[in-house]
Amino acid sequence: MIFYEAPDRVGATLADLAAALGGERRASLGRELTKIHEQHVRAPLAELAARYAEVSPRGECVLIVEGATAAPAAIDLEAELVRLLDSGLGPKDAAQRLVVVTGRPRRQLYQLALSLARTRGTAE
Repeated sequence: MIFYEAPDRVGATLADLAAALGGERRASLGRELTKIHEQHVRAPLAELAARYAEVSPRGECVLIVEGATAAPAAIDLEAELVRLLDSGLGPKDAAQRLVVVTGRPRRQLYQLALSLARTRGTAE
């Protein structure tokens, strides 16, 4: 995956990617590509997130993240949606979080979350 990111958002983006994809996923942050001060930093997402949490890199940034090496573990969608709904998220936000993890269509997950919220009496 390739991301073109603004330098002031690199730290937050890396933290989000580490949370969603796993901190051990390898990545490379390139800055100032094709310029005299070109730099590449290669490390796991968690390490890059920690490095750029406080101090943003300078210049144009390109983030390259390694693809998944194994199929993700099966997730019990209903149980996970119930957990997210119980934590205070609405059906829309709960579904959106699972889209990132499962890769399933947002509309399908939203409909399931809405149905669960209605049966539990917590619909928006």
